[in-house]
Amino acid sequence: MNREVFLPKDALAKFCRERGIRRLAVFGSALRADFGPDSDIDLEWLSECPAPPLTA
Repeated sequence: MNREVFLPKDALAKFCRERGIRRLAVFGSALRADFGPDSDIDLEWLSECPAPPLTA
């Protein structure tokens, strides 16, 4: 089974630029041997713009 996810680097860079994402990181099962077809892909990002305040 192929457990790799292919994302063209130039398309991913463009996606991040258009959304003000300065840093994008992958974490969780996508980096481990137990990553499989039912796994999700966890992402963490650092934005150029501050996040809006949370409301209750």
